[in-house]
Amino acid sequence: MNMRAIQKKIAVYTRLCVKIPTKDVDFFIIHYYIYRMIQTTNRKKKKFVKLKKTVDPSATFDYKDTHVIRRFMTEHGKIIPSRVSGASAQQQRELKIAIKRARVMSLIGYDSNIEPKFMT
Repeated sequence: MNMRAIQKKIAVYTRLCVKIPTKDVDFFIIHYYIYRMIQTTNRKKKKFVKLKKTVDPSATFDYKDTHVIRRFMTEHGKIIPSRVSGASAQQQRELKIAIKRARVMSLIGYDSNIEPKFMT
C-alpha cells in the first residue's frame, strides 16, 4: 500500500480533508496526526460565567419593607432563587419568610402585578 492510499484512508476514516506529509511518514506519525485532528475537532466550548450579584451581608428583610421585597420577586410573584439574586442561604430564608408574611397581610399581592385592594 503506497502513501497516497494511506492518506486517502486516513481522510475517509477521520472524515477530515487534512493533508498529511507524504515523504518518509512513519505509522506512528500518522496515528499522531489522526489523534491531533480528532482532539481539535472534539473540543468543547468554554462556558461563559457571569459575575454573580451579591446582596449586602448585613441586609435584613422585613415584611413591612415592600419596596425591598419586590426586588426579589418576578413580575408573576415568584421568589427569585438565591443563585440569581445573590443572597446567601440564610438571607434567602429570611426573604422567603418576609415575602410570605407580606402576602398574608396583603402588603403585596400573590401576583406581583396585582395590587392589594385596599391600596388602590
